[in-house]
Amino acid sequence: MSLNDIARGAGLTKASLYYHFHSKEELFTQALVGLLHRVASALEAVVDQPAPLRDRLVALAANRLESVATGRDTESLLREAEPTLPPELYRSIRSAQQRVTALLVRTMARGIAEGELVDQDPVFLAHAFVALMAMVGARGEGGELLFPCNRATADRLVAFFLHGAGVPRET
Repeated sequence: MSLNDIARGAGLTKASLYYHFHSKEELFTQALVGLLHRVASALEAVVDQPAPLRDRLVALAANRLESVATGRDTESLLREAEPTLPPELYRSIRSAQQRVTALLVRTMARGIAEGELVDQDPVFLAHAFVALMAMVGARGEGGELLFPCNRATADRLVAFFLHGAGVPRET
């Protein structure tokens, strides 16, 4: 997609678009940073709910599923764009992502403090949860999503995070 296409789609002239953005990469970066700020604001409302950890995690997973289903999956967008982005633009996107990560770390720390999670490093737990959520966007050979983007998948993901895959053993 060219800047002409973007300008036309936004109802602007190419000159007015260039007034605000010097390149397609800068436009992409600002759009993605803006999206990440909106995502973080939405997630903040979920994280701060007075609900059990499981319910908050399911809401976070459902949000991720929705972004995958609607094509607003920032990780996939960034992965595809990374090779073409100048390092400073890439760093500004990663910086915006840190707000989302910080919210997850805060969620895990609260879960530990309230006795809903084992006493583990909340940064480790946040990244483990993110890694599980990343699998939701996995695609098959034909490009189809391997897992449906629905509440049942969010529930399965959170149950796996909270309980693992091991069979409980009697001691």
